[in-house]
Amino acid sequence: MKNPAKDDKITRKDLLDLEDRLIKKLATKEELKNETVKLATKEELKHEVAKLATKEEVAKLATKEEIAKLATREALEVVANQVLKNTNDIDEIKTELKTINRRIDRMQDRIEKMDDKIDRLDEKVDNKFNMVLDAVDAVLKEVSNNRTEKAAIDHALTRHDNRFEDHEKRIRKLERKAV
Repeated sequence: MKNPAKDDKITRKDLLDLEDRLIKKLATKEELKNETVKLATKEELKHEVAKLATKEEVAKLATKEEIAKLATREALEVVANQVLKNTNDIDEIKTELKTINRRIDRMQDRIEKMDDKIDRLDEKVDNKFNMVLDAVDAVLKEVSNNRTEKAAIDHALTRHDNRFEDHEKRIRKLERKAV
């Protein structure tokens, strides 16, 4: 039995436990006749009586109305079943979460692989684009050279045309003089 504090309520179980302890300490008739049992002293009895519930403590025990308000065995069984069901539901949810976490991990691995592929593809595209730009630069340089050469040729042609016209004018003058 616990030692009840002044504000603690003593339960029926506490009283039954005390009764059992006291009965075990009592001597039988045979033990008393044979004087094999040491009898309790007054001090020991006072000490044991001090452990017993007082009238005030007994008054603090639960009343019938308070006991009626307590949950019944059936109600407690219903609650226990609900707790068991909820525990099972929680276990199922944990299992589902583990499955989802594994799927998420696999998806993350796939995403990382895709990122690597995209990086390699970007690198390839950059290389190809640089090759195309280098080729375009070469073509543009060739076009620029051709324009410069064409301009030089056009200029030379214009000079030759001018000389040709000058020669024709001279030939006509000479032909006129000869006629």
